[in-house]
Amino acid sequence: MENIPYGDHIRQTMDISLPPDTGQENRATIAFCVHGGGWSIENGDKKDFEGDGTKQIVNANNLAYVSINYRVVEDGATYKEMLDDIHAAITYLKNNSNTYHVKTDKMFVLGRSAGGHLGLLYTYSRSSPIKIACIASMTGPTDFLDPDQIALNRTNNAFHFINKLLGTETTMLQIENPEFLFPVSWYDASPVYHVNKNTVPTVLAYGAKDDLVSYNNAVRLNNILREYGIPHSLVAFSNSGHEMDKDPEQFQQYCATVLQFLNDYLFNDNN
Repeated sequence: MENIPYGDHIRQTMDISLPPDTGQENRATIAFCVHGGGWSIENGDKKDFEGDGTKQIVNANNLAYVSINYRVVEDGATYKEMLDDIHAAITYLKNNSNTYHVKTDKMFVLGRSAGGHLGLLYTYSRSSPIKIACIASMTGPTDFLDPDQIALNRTNNAFHFINKLLGTETTMLQIENPEFLFPVSWYDASPVYHVNKNTVPTVLAYGAKDDLVSYNNAVRLNNILREYGIPHSLVAFSNSGHEMDKDPEQFQQYCATVLQFLNDYLFNDNN
C-alpha cells in the first residue's frame, strides 16, 4: 500500500507493507521507518529503505513495514514540524489500526541519517500515541553542539542548512566567540540532551570515517546512555563513511543486534 495520506500536505504520506497472513485476528507489530537525506526533498524519500536492506530486515521478522515522508526544510519546516509529522503519522496508524491490521500496544522505530536524528529526537522527547519499545539509528546526528560536528559542518558549508533545520541564524563567527551562547533550539534539537532514566533501549550504528556526521556524535550519545543505565549498543563501522558500505561483517553484527533488541524489548510481553 503506497502513498497513504496521514495529513493534508503533499509530503505527509506513508507506505505500508504487511507480512503474509496478516488479518484482523493476526495483527502485525509496526516497524516505523524515517528516511534520511539531509532533511531535504532533494536527497531522501520513503522508498530509500527498499534498497538498503532495511525493508528486508523488517519483513524477515514478520513486522509491518511503515515508511513515511515528512515535510522538509524546502517546505519551511524546522525539526519541530518534522516531529509533528512523525506524531501525526503514528496517530493515524493508531486511529486506523483496524483498517491496516496493526498492533498498537508497542512498536519499533528506526531511521537513517537525518531520519535517525528525527527518530531519536522524537522517541526521546515526545510522547508517542503508540509506545516505542526500542529504536535503531544509523548515522543519525545526535549533538549539534559537538565540536567535531561543528568542524564537519564548517568543512561541508552546511551551516545554512542546519540553521534552516533549527530555525536560527547562527554564524561560524559567533560560534568561534568563547562567550557565545547557542540558541535553545540547538540543544532542543539534539537527542543527547533529552536522555533520562526513562529513555528507551537504543541501537546505534555509525561509520568511523563519516565526513558528514561525526563519529564523536555516536560516542557522546553512547556515553550518556551508559551514564543513565539505558540498554544500548553501538556498532562501529570502522572502515566506512556515511554510506556504511565498507564493513559487511559489522552490518551483520548490526542486524543481529537489532534482532536481539527486538526479541528483548518488542516481542517480549514482559516489556
